[in-house]
Amino acid sequence: MQEVFIDFIRNEKKRGKTILLSSHIFSEVEALCDRIAIIKEGRLISTVAAADVKHGLKNEFTIEFETTDDYDRFIHSGLSPEKGDKSAKKCVISVPDKVTNHFLAALSKCSIRSIDEHSVSLEEFFMHFYKNNKKFGVGGIQNA
Repeated sequence: MQEVFIDFIRNEKKRGKTILLSSHIFSEVEALCDRIAIIKEGRLISTVAAADVKHGLKNEFTIEFETTDDYDRFIHSGLSPEKGDKSAKKCVISVPDKVTNHFLAALSKCSIRSIDEHSVSLEEFFMHFYKNNKKFGVGGIQNA
């Protein structure tokens, strides 16, 4: 039934219809929505283009280095990994879009055995707002 619903909404969108969908089913929202509004405690706290969700927060990387010297070089590059294990030559780091160039420059000075990326899901984006105790206003977070 969910597939029938999604197909119906997609067809209506193709016909030029505007549809307001209220859902906690993130797969539906990701499949159907062009813009996403997040409401908390009855107040609009954020609106974002669906395509921008993955670029709005951090991407997380798990990096395994060839040597402990490479590990140390990266750790002392000015970036701040959340987790690190020198003996395993591994670290986990979240990289906001604004520091991507710095991140890539630091990586280019190291020999890497493997790197895995975990992109932010819509659910993680949504939970970001619900876990933070910040004041919100229309269009996003306001300074507290």
